Amino acid sequence: MTPTVIVLAAGTGSRFRAHGGTSGKLQALLAGRPVLEHVLQAVRDSGLPWHVVTQEATASLSPQGMGTSIASGVAATAQSTGWLILPGDLPLIQAHSLRAVALALATHAVVVPTVLLRPPRDSRCSMATVGGMPQTASTSGRPAGCTMERA
Repeated sequence: MTPTVIVLAAGTGSRFRAHGGTSGKLQALLAGRPVLEHVLQAVRDSGLPWHVVTQEATASLSPQGMGTSIASGVAATAQSTGWLILPGDLPLIQAHSLRAVALALATHAVVVPTVLLRPPRDSRCSMATVGGMPQTASTSGRPAGCTMERA
C-alpha cells in the first residue's frame, strides 16, 4: 500500500500579506525558489504518487479551509489506498521523511511524524515539555546556543 501525498496549496496567503508579505506564503522566495517549489521537489524526489490541491480546485467549494482542501484532494485521488497530507508551507521537508511516513503507514492506520531531539549542550539551558513538544528554557533568557539539536 503506497499512499498518495496530498500537497495542500489552496490558501490565499491573506495572513502572510497582512503581516507584510508581498505575495502569498507559498510564492515567497526561500533560497531563491518559492516555498511551494521546495515542497514539490521533495515530493517528486520521494517517488511517491502525489496530487496538489490548488486555489482553483477549491474556489467553488464552501466552506474554505484545510478540511475542504483535504476532502478535495482525497476526492481527486479516490483510487488511492491511503493519503499522506502535506501542507505546502513546509519547505524543509525531505524526501526521506515522506518515504518514512509512507512506510509506517503500511502497518499503522495513522502516523504522526516526530523529530528526535537531544538536550542542548549549553548547561544554562534545561529541558521542558510544552504541549508534548520539547522546548528549551533558561532562567536568564535564551542564551546563544540554547537550542534543541537533532539526535
